[in-house]
Amino acid sequence: MVVKGMPDTSYSTGKLNIHAVLNKVQCPLLLVPETWKIKKIERLVYIADLRFCRTLMVKYLASIAKTCNAALSVAHLSAKGIPDMEENYANSVFKEQVVDKLEYKNLYFNNIKEKDLKKALDVIIHGLHNDILAFVNHRFHFTEILGRYLTDVLPENITVPLLIFPY
Repeated sequence: MVVKGMPDTSYSTGKLNIHAVLNKVQCPLLLVPETWKIKKIERLVYIADLRFCRTLMVKYLASIAKTCNAALSVAHLSAKGIPDMEENYANSVFKEQVVDKLEYKNLYFNNIKEKDLKKALDVIIHGLHNDILAFVNHRFHFTEILGRYLTDVLPENITVPLLIFPY
């Protein structure tokens, strides 16, 4: 895993092509905001459209969560242009595709239907009190959250570390 500190806005110097970095190193990248206070990790969240959820990523995150005795949740956000999943169907897909393939007792599911991504992130970070956000470096959610290129500064609404997996 590569870890990079992210300074506050007063230090911004340019753009960082996260896609190129991740494609070359082929390992996760953890971006830590400068203002984030070091603390015990209690909750991790993997943001994905459940229809494209990568079980290997959830297994990797579960192994991290186990070391901290932290809760791990999968936050389903429908990809842009794809309809929301009905609650019962989403829960059954989560059980079949994720829960039944993992052995982790602190695994949870959130079916987020908010279309405004800034509001959804606010709920995921502050409302659900997650300590680390994780997602895959591809067009679903990554570019919506961070844009095509990440500047040297995280968006101001991202106040916790981001764990980004290569595509």
